[in-house]
Amino acid sequence: MRQLADSIGRVEYFRQLTNRELVMSPDYLSASNFNPIKTAIWEAKRDNLDEACWLLFLATHFGMNRRTRWRLVWAVYTRIGGRQVWNWKEVSHDVNRFATWLQQHSAALRLNGPFGNHRKYESLHSPNGTALAITSYTDWVLEAGDHGTLFAHAGGLEATPSERFDALYQAMNRVARFGRTAKFDYLTMLGKAGFADIEPGIAYLNGSSGPAVGARLLFTGRRDSQLGPVQLEERLAMLAEHLTFPFAMQVLEDALCNWQKEPTNYRYFAG
Repeated sequence: MRQLADSIGRVEYFRQLTNRELVMSPDYLSASNFNPIKTAIWEAKRDNLDEACWLLFLATHFGMNRRTRWRLVWAVYTRIGGRQVWNWKEVSHDVNRFATWLQQHSAALRLNGPFGNHRKYESLHSPNGTALAITSYTDWVLEAGDHGTLFAHAGGLEATPSERFDALYQAMNRVARFGRTAKFDYLTMLGKAGFADIEPGIAYLNGSSGPAVGARLLFTGRRDSQLGPVQLEERLAMLAEHLTFPFAMQVLEDALCNWQKEPTNYRYFAG
């Protein structure tokens, strides 16, 4: 129950940011104050949706490290504290220039901390790492024109929020280094922030580790249960019908992932 409350709180965090007027301090781009989620929502409130989505993409790709927090995202976005940020307009206009800068500064960037826990196998300097992820992401978005157009057309004009979510989830297969967890995290952030009218209708357990184990443990009492992703999704859907809070599927996915780590001993997991 406490893991469930923690997960609800993480969804509520977005609601609080989107529902209030954000005032950014003059040094919001400093290493100690930078928060890509808050900055993204602020940019969206200024009608800069492309920049807002780009910031959430960076936040997802690099992740929040338990020790250094958003420091690596800050280092890349601000060019290690430079006067000009790597904004969406510049990167999407000349992604090769960004990739070259990334390669040239990879050693200095690594001094700002590691990737987040969910992204610990990623690489800054590998040609198949961050540069490829960002190149494939910009290609995906620009094919539609911009983020707003991409989201509006996902699944068709009459699609429901869950259908749009699923269409984008499947389409993101073309974004390099974005597997099941990264796609789910990025898209749910877009939905919670109000950048896209999307919400997951299932927990996307196929290919997951922690959430699937947590679901098996919840419904059967055994980690090694033979219940497959489809059966588990069906049971989670029935459970979600009785929950009244928004983004119930993400709340369940997150809570189950954290709960299964220590089911008899509560510990707060920040990421």
